[in-house]
Amino acid sequence: MRFFKISIIAMCLGFCFFISNAAAADLIKIGVIDLQKILSTSDSGKEAQSKITAKGKEMQADLQKKAADIQEDQQRYERESTVMSEDARTEKERELKIKKLDFDDLETKYKSDFSTYNQTLVNQFKKDVLAVVEQIGKKEGYTLVLEKSSGGVVYAPSTIDLTDQVIQQLNENFAKTSKKASE
Repeated sequence: MRFFKISIIAMCLGFCFFISNAAAADLIKIGVIDLQKILSTSDSGKEAQSKITAKGKEMQADLQKKAADIQEDQQRYERESTVMSEDARTEKERELKIKKLDFDDLETKYKSDFSTYNQTLVNQFKKDVLAVVEQIGKKEGYTLVLEKSSGGVVYAPSTIDLTDQVIQQLNENFAKTSKKASE
């Protein structure tokens, strides 16, 4: 009789344990994404990176051209300064200083503009990614989706990693948007 009671209690405890685990599994579904991987492998991420790179190269080329012009003016001044009058030398030095200050101001402006441009594109990209993640999360019943690096996730099994799924959906959305834009 005692064995029977212990068996019944053990079965009840096992059943309760099984039920609570099953209920918890249905209630909480967690996913993880790797935003850096999405940025580097998705079509829209690659396009954003290429736009940022192109803008940076354009600004850098303009700065290099202006720096070369200033250097050329400086060399011309050094060659001709010995035959210039004192007033002409003073005026040329003033012009060179103004050009250097203008160059420094332009360089600061370009850095600021580039940073703003970069931030705008990255924010738009993140907005697109979050929309896709939200769509997938709702569709598949995820309770929580974390970003791998900024979410503090140290380890996550590949079974809960949604990165590839997000990239695929993002690429489909990008293809549709690109197709509409080209029409």
